[in-house]
Amino acid sequence: MFTAYSKIAIRNLARHKTFLLINTIGLVVGIAVCLLILNYTIGERSVDKFHKHADFVYRIQDDHYASNGLSSSSVFSYPALGPAIKSEYPMVRDVVRMYPVDEAVMDYKGVQFKEEKIYFTEPSFFNVFSFPQIEGNPSSMLNTPNSIVLTRSVAKRYFGNESALGKIITMRIAVVRLSLLVTGIMDDPPKNSHLQFSSLISYSTMHELAGPDLPETSWSWAQIITYILLAPGTDPKVLELQLPGFMDRHTGKTLVASHEKDVLSLQPLKDIYLHAAVGCEFDHHGSPLAVYSLSVIAVFILMIAWINYINLTTARGIYRAKEVGVKKVLGASRIQLIYQFLLESAVLNFMAIVLGIGVYALTLPFFNNIMGHIGYPEINIWLTYSFWIALISILILGSLISGLYPAFVLSSFNPSRVFKSKSANPRKFNLRQALVVFQFGISVGLVTATFIVFRQINFMRNKNLGINLSNTIVINPPIVKDVDSIRQRQVSILIDELNKIPLVEKVSFAASIPGEPLGVFSGVIRQVGSSLSDAQSFKINMVDEQYFELFGNTFVAGRNFNKDFGTDKNAVVINEAASALLGFRTPNLAINKEIF
Repeated sequence: MFTAYSKIAIRNLARHKTFLLINTIGLVVGIAVCLLILNYTIGERSVDKFHKHADFVYRIQDDHYASNGLSSSSVFSYPALGPAIKSEYPMVRDVVRMYPVDEAVMDYKGVQFKEEKIYFTEPSFFNVFSFPQIEGNPSSMLNTPNSIVLTRSVAKRYFGNESALGKIITMRIAVVRLSLLVTGIMDDPPKNSHLQFSSLISYSTMHELAGPDLPETSWSWAQIITYILLAPGTDPKVLELQLPGFMDRHTGKTLVASHEKDVLSLQPLKDIYLHAAVGCEFDHHGSPLAVYSLSVIAVFILMIAWINYINLTTARGIYRAKEVGVKKVLGASRIQLIYQFLLESAVLNFMAIVLGIGVYALTLPFFNNIMGHIGYPEINIWLTYSFWIALISILILGSLISGLYPAFVLSSFNPSRVFKSKSANPRKFNLRQALVVFQFGISVGLVTATFIVFRQINFMRNKNLGINLSNTIVINPPIVKDVDSIRQRQVSILIDELNKIPLVEKVSFAASIPGEPLGVFSGVIRQVGSSLSDAQSFKINMVDEQYFELFGNTFVAGRNFNKDFGTDKNAVVINEAASALLGFRTPNLAINKEIF
């Protein structure tokens, strides 16, 4: 019976080529778009789940409450926190501390590059995380001071095809020069890891940066990222409830005296990328709203294709009425006819899925290119359970959703009415009309949303930012210096040399560039003579006298910095928002006033 129904289904689809073409194109496009979106959402949801102990790893978040009422959430905590929490709570199987370095200059026999995303970390790093190893013994890679583990791309940059193990490489971090022994090579961190790094240096090497005792015993130097590995079966909430008492024992007296407080919480490793909204993150994070929104859009696109099939099939009901009538006269039951129409739907959906996969495979490189840094071209979607569950679900749901209603409608035709009149079923297809409205509603909604997003992006691209960014190039030199005077002389030489280039119109030096988070300097500022309660928190940029000319800033009051004025060493330029926050009724009233 199944074979007979299959032949009939294929024969019917082949006989009506226009119907087949329209439905197939709609379903293929819908399925291909759905799979492209699925590729992205699977990548976003897969971040950090490849680690062997991903379900039991947590990062410690520190919410700090200052005496003036200001609070901040940070991934940084104290160096002594990790060892203390491991020794006091048996449920904590392991701890790894990490100290990030934004950048350094690495040198091997004259081959020099600026390297970023370097971490000082402990040997337990390889117990907590499961990053692939290439060379070296993970149990001893970071055991001794002045050891370094390189990623594949960094090792290739300095050593080419020769082995890097046992080689000495020099690293300059600010004013410190380190001679480091290469003890291991790792694969580059996969893109679906929130933790991205180029090199790992043994934690014990930090003594050369921060002193002999600071990295181990400090409860005041909050610059360490701490991850913990809990024993299987441990409820993290149980540990979290004990952390206030833990902090009181170690920092209570000091913080109470200064009217401050630290509140610790545990962030699951698998939630960090999508759900952690914490300060001082070192890499971009995903948006759960974007993932959910795209998933809904994918479902809506499929729904449009399925509804299109339903409407076209029921609209052709009059042409299949005699077929149904003859089969019923010959003894076919309604349930047999329902099976036949469902099988036709399943055959069409299966064909569309096969073709949709082909279109998906052809367009995936272009899709990843469009997505840029947020795509996941290295993730093999064919090996994920989510992909195959989605494909099977699309086939089953597509066959049922698109085939069930037409099957019941077509199988309900009355044979006597079919042969007596042209109308097989005089009843109006109210559900079909509702589906048409629903289909057009979704289409209008998607088109409207696309138009709104386009307008928003166009607005952001063309909005007058108050500064001129055209023909501007940013050079990020490595922060390597012996003393401040040498650093300043190096900057002056660089600026002078750039100004000699005929194509260069202006050169400026600044700590941060427009649009970049101002994380280098911050402060609590108030007018001199005002109370502490009037203070406001500000981000501060350090710039030279060419900065405002280069970017074309307009002064609403006052003037630019000027080297001819010796007092400008203690001068500051504020914007209109800062002027209002500091209590000046107009920008002119802020000129020549002192702030603290």
